[in-house]
Amino acid sequence: MRIGIEAQRIFRTKKHGMDIVVLELIKALQETDKDNHYFIFVKKGDDNGCLKETDNFNIVEVPGITYADWEQVFLPLYAAKYNLDVLHCTSNTAPLLYRGHTVVTLHDVIFFRTRKAG
Repeated sequence: MRIGIEAQRIFRTKKHGMDIVVLELIKALQETDKDNHYFIFVKKGDDNGCLKETDNFNIVEVPGITYADWEQVFLPLYAAKYNLDVLHCTSNTAPLLYRGHTVVTLHDVIFFRTRKAG
């Protein structure tokens, strides 16, 4: 399969929870999955040494100034260009107009839990 992973923020110097989760996910996949081909879509940043390309993992720098234009304009264009079987969006949102298959990771959804009276 050709799998895209949205990892926009992993090259920033000060990483936060979601950035760390996706970085560690990619590193674990690099160690275990030698069959699928991955395209890691990132935004240029100062910590580009935190992840290295391997035979089946390619890092793709996607342009964009704001998070919205990166995700909603450029990411779907690049995902289509690489003819993905699936795009994994790792940070709660996904491109609205992307027509391919997507998986979206939702973080911090405890607020959906309803409280019982008493």
